Amino acid sequence: MPTKLLSTDNIAIGMGKIYIGDSSTYIGTFDQALSSSDYFCGLTSVSAAINKESIQRNSTESGIKIPVETKVVSASVVLSVSFIEVNRKTLSYALGGINSDTNIFNDLLSDPNDLRVELVFTYPNGSNQMVFILPKCNISTPDLQVVFNEQGPITPKLMITNLYYSSGVWSSDPYGRVKFT
Repeated sequence: MPTKLLSTDNIAIGMGKIYIGDSSTYIGTFDQALSSSDYFCGLTSVSAAINKESIQRNSTESGIKIPVETKVVSASVVLSVSFIEVNRKTLSYALGGINSDTNIFNDLLSDPNDLRVELVFTYPNGSNQMVFILPKCNISTPDLQVVFNEQGPITPKLMITNLYYSSGVWSSDPYGRVKFT
């Protein structure tokens, strides 16, 4: 028999909204900083891969291995986002650019830019939110495929890779944070 829910206010439903801005402009801000002008576009899916790899140090006692310590050796946060609005801004970011007015195909040849991403999920009660604040990250699309068809909209996908940043207000939270309101 399933356990009874104490509150439905914490059930995350919906796609969320994603905001993208320049990392260096907002790097000193620990809370939400991006505004409606930084809104990326309508999304069709969002997934988060949060990985942590650790190693275990063992000791031997009477010929038996005994675990004595576990250390984290790597960590990563990668968001995968499929979007539905295809325009200069969304394709520029998808190709590694910064939403410039130049030829977006030139973004293919540039190194990824350091961006700030805020992903906001609003709970069904309309007021509670879960906000991923990633102060420094890159956007990439290893194999961007845009398939045009007459049956429905195209939904390209991009990958947002969080970068380690341990200076200033982020010294204790180098991968950013998840804020609940």
